[in-house]
Amino acid sequence: MEAIGVIPARYQSTRLAGKVLLEIAGKPLIQHVYERAKRAKKLSALLIATDDHRVRQAATSFGAEVVMTAPTHTSGMDRVAEVAKKIPAEIIVNIQADEPLVAPAMVDLLVETLKKEKKEVGMATLYRPLRRLADKEDLLNPKWKGKMSFSNMDYEWMGNMLTFLGEEKGREYMKKLPEEI
Repeated sequence: MEAIGVIPARYQSTRLAGKVLLEIAGKPLIQHVYERAKRAKKLSALLIATDDHRVRQAATSFGAEVVMTAPTHTSGMDRVAEVAKKIPAEIIVNIQADEPLVAPAMVDLLVETLKKEKKEVGMATLYRPLRRLADKEDLLNPKWKGKMSFSNMDYEWMGNMLTFLGEEKGREYMKKLPEEI
């Protein structure tokens, strides 16, 4: 297998247990994610990685291949890493289980980019840059969820930029952002 997609799906989500099985338009969230990701043309396989029998049962009911993982993982990336040890692939794409509008073309772009730059790049993350002032203001919203990458470490947090960086550093960072993003 050259490039595989792995959707790590945890039933015991911290903020909303069972989130991946919640129904949206008559289908569980995980099925929407799977069906969108399945449209990516550059993936040779698409798997759902879970430690929960309810997620496995739902996923197999709509035809997904499921890999059972250890219940001790603290993150989706840990679950993906376990799959990477079990299934050989040059490229593994971590697809978020709570992203029902994942763009298949973006998955393909990521795979193509990693194939071209595989000697230079060990890991890549798709993201949307801040473009509107409203997005900048979101950084101060206490209910905002964010993710930042520094070298080989990813940080995720609930809360605002001030929660993540601390009051002083957060306000300093905010000053550096242009008015129109």
